[in-house]
Amino acid sequence: MVSKVNFGEFGECVRLSNGDVEVICSLEFGPRILSYRKLDGENVLGLYFGKEIETELGTFHLAGGHRLWIAPENWPKTYVPDSDPVECVEISENEVEIVQPVDELSKCQKRIRIKLGSGTDVEVGHSVTYLGEGSVELSPWALTIMRGGGQVWIPNEPYGAHGPENLLPNRRWITWPYTDLTDPRFEFSSEGLSVRIEDEFELPQKIGMMNSLGECEYRLDDVTFVKTYPANPGVYPDLGSNTEIFSAGSFVEIETLGELKTLSNGESVDHVEHWRLN
Repeated sequence: MVSKVNFGEFGECVRLSNGDVEVICSLEFGPRILSYRKLDGENVLGLYFGKEIETELGTFHLAGGHRLWIAPENWPKTYVPDSDPVECVEISENEVEIVQPVDELSKCQKRIRIKLGSGTDVEVGHSVTYLGEGSVELSPWALTIMRGGGQVWIPNEPYGAHGPENLLPNRRWITWPYTDLTDPRFEFSSEGLSVRIEDEFELPQKIGMMNSLGECEYRLDDVTFVKTYPANPGVYPDLGSNTEIFSAGSFVEIETLGELKTLSNGESVDHVEHWRLN
């Protein structure tokens, strides 16, 4: 069922519910998903009403929740404000598409499509359409800010003992100039990577990877948020990364990226995630 609601400081929003799960999206800015929760549980997304980033292009309101950006990251173009009202197209009683006005700087238009399945399953489709002259190379970049106090889990490809059948690499880690792999919030194992999200770890950290399994989790005390996504062979931004984690104190983003594509006028690139709550 689709309805309009007032969501506190964020104002008018659209709400989708199938009786098991609720998704709330802003109508006053975005496209932005502000809430995802079981009907008997708390919102697993992190909200930061009033938190701002000043750039020469204007004020970017972080707000929180789930958003769509364009990769590779660029200052200040990535942070162009998304403060204008969005259009909500109701496709069915369980599906809407949130459409942003065309950004005059990038000449791109962003869309997020939310489709409820059974139980807590949600399909979140991201689309970027180029409407400028010539061509542009870009990747859709889906960023989910989670509620603090949990733990990110990203599984590795299957572990294999050294031998003739395991001579080639099967994992790729990507780091940034401010990444410190000795930071205690990182825990590497043969099964995967765990990242603890706690207030005491204030310094920003970021790590990326080509996750061929196409799955990651965020584990809170009462619920686990699971995100799955394509890991197609192809060219990806950030040295070939399709999964990235950024954290600073209790702030954490679970980010996935689509393939890097060259678009001409009117062409689009899509990236789909599937969410569920365990």
